[in-house]
Amino acid sequence: MKLVYLFFLSVIILTSCIKKKDAIVPNGQTLHDRFPVPDGFTEDKAPLKSYAKYLKEYPLKLHTHKARYWNGRENTNYAYAAVLDLKIFAGRDLEQCADVIMHVKSDYHKSRKEYTSLTFSTFGNQKVVYKGNYQKFLLEAFDRCNTQSLNQDLVQVTDAIKAGDVFNRWKRGKTGHILLVLRVARDSDGNEIFQLAQGGTPAHEMQVIYNERLFSSFNYWFTLDGLPQRFKAKNLYRFKQTKRRPEIATKSIKRGLN
Repeated sequence: MKLVYLFFLSVIILTSCIKKKDAIVPNGQTLHDRFPVPDGFTEDKAPLKSYAKYLKEYPLKLHTHKARYWNGRENTNYAYAAVLDLKIFAGRDLEQCADVIMHVKSDYHKSRKEYTSLTFSTFGNQKVVYKGNYQKFLLEAFDRCNTQSLNQDLVQVTDAIKAGDVFNRWKRGKTGHILLVLRVARDSDGNEIFQLAQGGTPAHEMQVIYNERLFSSFNYWFTLDGLPQRFKAKNLYRFKQTKRRPEIATKSIKRGLN
């Protein structure tokens, strides 16, 4: 009898957890519209034209869309909540975890005509910079930069987490991984929750990560003490305000944009 009771108790608990997956608006077309902030939390303000605003309003693929690899094959790992409407480069296994984050950030700066911010570090104190051909710039960045080299463009976060920050985990000589903070919300006590997105290997469409922790309070949000596997709060970084020389940008603009 005791075993029967425990069985039904476990079913009730599991069912209550699964129901939390319904806390979305399936027809929502943007990140903000599809994933309402949980009760008791208020999303951080996102100033007009800021990167936080850009991420908050990022368009999503249809709720029924299945993420695809670079070659068009379906990604059968369903541990994601949504797919960002970011067109990755097809035909090559190139645009992986660090690359999709560079892609999103670069698209933002390009939309703002902040051409001096289109630069990323490679190895040997070298940089990939925009020189008038946007697609060429992205492809070169994807080819020459990774989670380790990108660390040169980051500073460890010592204050509160905010949209646009990244969790970067790498060890010299080993494959690393990086996550993008999409949105941040806080309750009246200052407790923070946030949404995360990632690319991966092989290259695939960028995904909003689903919180796989069975007893998580919010299945689409994370906390600093409840991060995805192998990530820790100390892995939180922020992009430096890196800019290249203005005169190079001026020459690039004169050559025209692609």
